[in-house]
Amino acid sequence: MDLYKTYKLMKQRAQRRHDDIVSQELCKTAQSIFYVGGNEEDILAKIQNIISLETELQFGLKCYGQEMQSAVVSGEYSINRPYAIRHRFDESNHEGLIYVMTSTSRSGQAKLGATTQSMDQRLKSYQSKYQYVVQAEKWKNVAKPFVLENKVAQKLSKYRVTGNTTGDSIEWYHLSSERLWEEVVETLSQRNE
Repeated sequence: MDLYKTYKLMKQRAQRRHDDIVSQELCKTAQSIFYVGGNEEDILAKIQNIISLETELQFGLKCYGQEMQSAVVSGEYSINRPYAIRHRFDESNHEGLIYVMTSTSRSGQAKLGATTQSMDQRLKSYQSKYQYVVQAEKWKNVAKPFVLENKVAQKLSKYRVTGNTTGDSIEWYHLSSERLWEEVVETLSQRNE
């Protein structure tokens, strides 16, 4: 069983069921599995939380916890993260940039991101991939930028632009660049306390 694919199924359900608190918590708990460094004891503890949460799921919705637990206990599981995001979980990525970008083609929105590239390289690669101009508003060199990005993204999930599932980045928010950067700074200061 691929635990990453199972997490993605839970994430898709959480995105479809915005007001379902149990689905939201299941998604967060499943995602947290990827931040325990592959320790099976910690993975099983997270899965036990999933099993407990699933007792509160609406009737008819699929439960994954028992199957996940059996796979880990038997050793018949994998965590096959897609290549495009694998770097986010690589502990050797000690430093990089956290940034906020805007685009005139996305009025009232700002993009949160993390990269190990220079800001100039990131702008060029983004514009090449998505075919529209973006401007870097704020950026900062930080330790573990992808972990910081994920923490900010979790806090601001209700502002995330939905519908960007094909052909565009999914990291845009219905927030000003100033407000998004304030959240980055606040999250960074909490991490450094």
